[in-house]
Amino acid sequence: MELVPLTAALVSVLVGTTYSWNQDSVLLRDIQALTFYKNRYTTARRSSPVPQLKCVGGSAGCHVFIPEVVQCVNRGWDGVDVQWECKTDMDNAYRFGLIEVSCEGYSHPSDDYILKGSCGLEYSLEMTQEGQRRTQGSFGSHGGFKEGGGLGGLASSFFSSFSGNKRQQQQHHPPDSESSGGMLVVAVLLLLAYGVYKLFLSGDTVQLGQGAGQTGYPQHNHPNNMGAPHPPGFKPDYTGS
Repeated sequence: MELVPLTAALVSVLVGTTYSWNQDSVLLRDIQALTFYKNRYTTARRSSPVPQLKCVGGSAGCHVFIPEVVQCVNRGWDGVDVQWECKTDMDNAYRFGLIEVSCEGYSHPSDDYILKGSCGLEYSLEMTQEGQRRTQGSFGSHGGFKEGGGLGGLASSFFSSFSGNKRQQQQHHPPDSESSGGMLVVAVLLLLAYGVYKLFLSGDTVQLGQGAGQTGYPQHNHPNNMGAPHPPGFKPDYTGS
């Protein structure tokens, strides 16, 4: 008679344990989709919680883009593990590289049943071809003539200040067009410098030459000289005879 209550209690414990196990565990391959969120942590039973999303590097780096939500869909079972396809709302310049979904085994690390909510995603972020073109275009527009220095640097500064509001559009231009535009600016600056030289410096040279001619030939021997030599720098028409 005493065995009946003991058996009933044992059956109750087994049923409760089985019910709890069914509520907290799930077969990994039966999961159709997983959703991961930024700044959220996994649940844990035998280990410590970890972030649901973790970047582990890549050609784009981990700081250029941080996804808010990532959804991974079960694409099949290869006999060893589930094959996941993960997507998020991101710019065309980036893409996921390596992805790894890790979950905590319910009873032991290699258990096919996992603890619900214990899955996390580790991913790498790679540059696409479009992202590489953007990076090269941005480097070309900001670098320009600065490496050459001198007049090239002055031309680059002038060109940047003249067309600063169009810089975003110039990033999409080929490097050859940017070089041609810079050379045109250099040519204009050289032409302006030559004009300034002819306007100011060449005039002083002519005056000095005329003064030297008057000094080399004494004025009192000239047959048309009727008085003292004219002051340097003044035409005879504006001086008294």
